Amino acid sequence: MIRRPVTAAAVATLSVAVLTGCGVGQNAQTYQARTPYDASNASVGKMLVRNLHVEAPTDQVHGAGGSATILGTFVNQGGTADALVSAATDVAPSATIEVDGKPAAQAVVPSHGRSAAGFAIVLKGLTRELRPGTYLTVTLSFAQAGRVDVSIPVRAGDNGTADRERLHVETHP
Repeated sequence: MIRRPVTAAAVATLSVAVLTGCGVGQNAQTYQARTPYDASNASVGKMLVRNLHVEAPTDQVHGAGGSATILGTFVNQGGTADALVSAATDVAPSATIEVDGKPAAQAVVPSHGRSAAGFAIVLKGLTRELRPGTYLTVTLSFAQAGRVDVSIPVRAGDNGTADRERLHVETHP
């Protein structure tokens, strides 16, 4: 008769040990590499599109009729240079490519694993407001690699941690 309570206690103890061991070690889910939620990645041909996102609005939203800027990186794994020649979206009638802050006909992406530098896509005349955490689809067209549709998130602004870190430094020299 003593066996049943002892067996039940042993099973309960073993179950707790097994369940609490989940997620422990080098292969735990928290250690796995994953794409950040506030940026998107894609590829087309030999072109890699990395960390594409809409800059956070300076106010609560990017208002309808206003503009928004898309940033990210293009990496060309091909043997010859390529170029972003256009971008289009249904949330703005105009999507202008800028290189180093100036309008450009294209953003050249060097060959052999190098990335494009100083580019942005500026969406002008937004047809609807863009709130942080929402997504919009943009079609990117490259001269050689072709076209790719990318779902791009609108980043959130300052979440207050910068102030907390600054205060922490000031109060704990």
